[in-house]
Amino acid sequence: MPALFTAYSETLAELRVTGDEGSITVRRDGDLLYIGEPGRPVFCLEHPDPDDAWGVYHEENPRFVAGGWPDEAGVAWLKGSAARRGLGLIDRLPAGDYILVRSDLKARAVQHLLMGNELVERPIWGAQLLADADLRVNVFGAAADRPPTLQQPLLGAPILNLANRLTGIFFFEMAPAATPEAEARVEADDLVLVVPRVGPLVLNTMEPFSADRHRIALDEWARDGASQAANRLARRP
Repeated sequence: MPALFTAYSETLAELRVTGDEGSITVRRDGDLLYIGEPGRPVFCLEHPDPDDAWGVYHEENPRFVAGGWPDEAGVAWLKGSAARRGLGLIDRLPAGDYILVRSDLKARAVQHLLMGNELVERPIWGAQLLADADLRVNVFGAAADRPPTLQQPLLGAPILNLANRLTGIFFFEMAPAATPEAEARVEADDLVLVVPRVGPLVLNTMEPFSADRHRIALDEWARDGASQAANRLARRP
């Protein structure tokens, strides 16, 4: 996968992927979007009407991410983070521009998650990372029977206009821990978040209703929104 990694600080880096060899894809089928390897995705997202919640579901027989990331500078930048496995995700991203974030945010097992224009009961495999007035960030684990362990790079899907111009980002584990106890996360470790700036993982609830507004929303996210969100995810107290 042709890619250029650039570290800007201890918490922010950029990855520009120019090839199409990455095995992670986003396949659309009507209102459904499948995220993962072709034919064996890990997650299915249901694109709702604007008044409804997004749905996030596990797929049967997924092919989880394995392998490593051959970029020595990138691996060095990740040192000391919570991403101790699953680095192959970064080597399998679809073509696009990404911001890599080291974040000290903590996953919170709140009662409900904002998934669009409604709150839904949080599944055991979901958690909340951020609940600002204009930015909601959730994370979903790869195993349906336990909370996410978060010891891997987490694949982001920004959802523009999640609710009343509020932006959402859903992050996904693309490989489960062997057992719930195998990877107890050290709370001091930074999460590693992969935030798409440009590419097929940038989604927009309002896409079906106006091609022009959809294009404008994507341009605004690429120009300012992604960087602003990444800075907030990387914030330190």
